[in-house]
Amino acid sequence: MDSRVHPAVTLCANRANGTAADFEAARAAFETAWRTFLPECTEMISARAKKMATVFAARSARKRAAGEALRGR
Repeated sequence: MDSRVHPAVTLCANRANGTAADFEAARAAFETAWRTFLPECTEMISARAKKMATVFAARSARKRAAGEALRGR
C-alpha cells in the first residue's frame, strides 16, 4: 500500500480479502464489512491524531522552554 496513506487507514484496508461467487454475494459481504470497518478505522485515526497532537504540544513546549522560535504557518 502507498506509504503516503495514513497508517491507520492502511491497517484497516489490509483487512479486506477474499472473493465472491457473484456480484450480489460480493455486495452483501461489502455491506457487512463496511459496517465493521468504518467505526474501527475512525477510532484508530482519532487515536493517532490525538497522539500526534500530544507529541507536537510536548515538542513545542520544549522549544519554548529552550527559547527557540516556533515555525509559524
